Amino acid sequence: AGRRVARRMNLDVCDLRQAFTAHLKQRNTADAEKGILTTDGVHLNAAGNRFVADQIFQTLTSRARK
Repeated sequence: AGRRVARRMNLDVCDLRQAFTAHLKQRNTADAEKGILTTDGVHLNAAGNRFVADQIFQTLTSRARK
C-alpha cells in the first residue's frame, strides 16, 4: 500500500528493509546475529547508522540525478 501511495504522489521510497536484506546477504555470509550493522540484533552500531544515513541520502538525491 505504501508504494502505491508513493507512486500516486510521485514520491521516492527509501526501502530500508530491502537495503538491509541485500547488504546482509552480501556481507554477512556467516549469518551472525549481531555485529554487522547492529550491536545486539536490533540497535544500530556505527556502521548501521552510517548505512541508514547513506540509504536516506541516496534516496533524497536520486531525483537530482535523474
